[in-house]
Amino acid sequence: MGTRVRVAAAAILLLAPVMATAQPPADPLEQAVRALTPGQQIVLRDVGGGDTRGRVVDVTPASITLAVAGGANGERRSFERITIATIRRTDSLWSGLLIGAASGFVATEVWARQSCGNDGECAAITRVVGWGALGGGGAAVGALIDRLIGNELIYRAATTPSVLQVTPLVGRGTAGLSLSLRF
Repeated sequence: MGTRVRVAAAAILLLAPVMATAQPPADPLEQAVRALTPGQQIVLRDVGGGDTRGRVVDVTPASITLAVAGGANGERRSFERITIATIRRTDSLWSGLLIGAASGFVATEVWARQSCGNDGECAAITRVVGWGALGGGGAAVGALIDRLIGNELIYRAATTPSVLQVTPLVGRGTAGLSLSLRF
């Protein structure tokens, strides 16, 4: 009988659900702050909706300091943690410009080979026209695309969820509801 009790106790311990606790969630702003490096170009939107473009000068758990782009005499602005709504990492237009130009040059070479074959004079004229039109156009389109999609969101402040609270009101001869909406 002692063995049966031990087997039953072991089975209960193995099969019983165990209370699991999760790690506390990581602070998203702290993770974004770790990803920032001095000199990096960012766009910071404050809770009032204003955007500030600048280079990161200093990062602390409590604030971010930027050298403001276009600011006179190296203007710097500090943003306290509670005033930050979003942080976007910006990308230089050069990468898009170069990728677009390279695509245009490759397209020109394909066009010249398909159109001219072994005719050197035709290929030279096609290349001059193609490099100007397709290379320049590709560079412009690449820079435009880079401008539109080049800002990577690395932090967004959590918004407070809307809460509807319904409280029953019961009294002598009366009944009703109290509604409260918080947003």
